[in-house]
Amino acid sequence: MLMKKLYLEQQQKRDRRGLWTTAVILLILGLVCTIRIMVANQLVEASEKLHRLETRRAELLAQKELLSQQVTAAKSLVKIRIEASAMGFVPAEKAVYVNISLPLAAKLP
Repeated sequence: MLMKKLYLEQQQKRDRRGLWTTAVILLILGLVCTIRIMVANQLVEASEKLHRLETRRAELLAQKELLSQQVTAAKSLVKIRIEASAMGFVPAEKAVYVNISLPLAAKLP
């Protein structure tokens, strides 16, 4: 009877220890899963941000190219000649040069 009682007490202790062990293992597994989910979420957010930045970069590069073409077109001599003609300017028939004499201060000894 006493042996049976001691055996039952030991069995209960083992059962409680097993429950605690199981609870600790489940807690650790839960923490690991939570951490893994958090890391996965951060990776997804970083990936989405990178995608947005790459898209924005592509848009800005396209805009830069367009602006470069517009600047090149605006500098074009043909375009300038056409716009000057539209404003009433005409090509000079003969070049005129103006001779500028030396300033008075330069003539002093």
